[in-house]
Amino acid sequence: MRRSLSIPLPRRGPRRTGPAPMPSRALLVVPQTSAAPSPDAVTRAVEAADGGPVTVMTVLRIHGSGLGVPHPGLLPNAVERERGRVAIAAAIEALEARRVKARGEIAVTRAEARAIARTARAVGAATVILDLPEPHGLRRLIEGDLAAQLRRRLRGQAVVGLGSR
Repeated sequence: MRRSLSIPLPRRGPRRTGPAPMPSRALLVVPQTSAAPSPDAVTRAVEAADGGPVTVMTVLRIHGSGLGVPHPGLLPNAVERERGRVAIAAAIEALEARRVKARGEIAVTRAEARAIARTARAVGAATVILDLPEPHGLRRLIEGDLAAQLRRRLRGQAVVGLGSR
C-alpha cells in the first residue's frame, strides 16, 4: 500500500493579516525614524481626506536577500519595528486630534515604491503624501527618487505629494 506524503507548499503572493483595508481618500507615508509626523504633512492629509478616513503607513526595509530568501540579519529588528509602531501611533494621534479617522499599517519589503503603490490601490487613496526626507546628491543617485517612482507606478490613479509644501 502506497502512502502519499503531503507537504504544505509556501503560499505565493503577499500575506494579508488582520482586517481588510479601510477605504481611504488619502495615504500618509511617515518615516520610522521620526517621533511625530510634520505638521505640513498632517495638514495635507486632512485636506486630501476631506472628512474621510486616512491610512497611515511606514515602510521597514529588508536590506537584501540571498538566493531569493531574506537573510535574518538583513530583516528589520525589534527596535526598528518598535520605531515604526511609534511613528504610526504618533501620526494617528495627530490625525485624530483633528477629528480625522485613521488606520495604521506597517509594510516590510525590499521595494518601497511597490509596497506603497499596492497599499494606495488597496485602500483606494486618491492622494499619497510622503512625509519623508527628500534625497539629494549621491543618495538620490543610488536610492532613486521615491516620489517619481510612485508617480510612475500609480500612473494617474493617485496624486503623489511631499509632506512639506
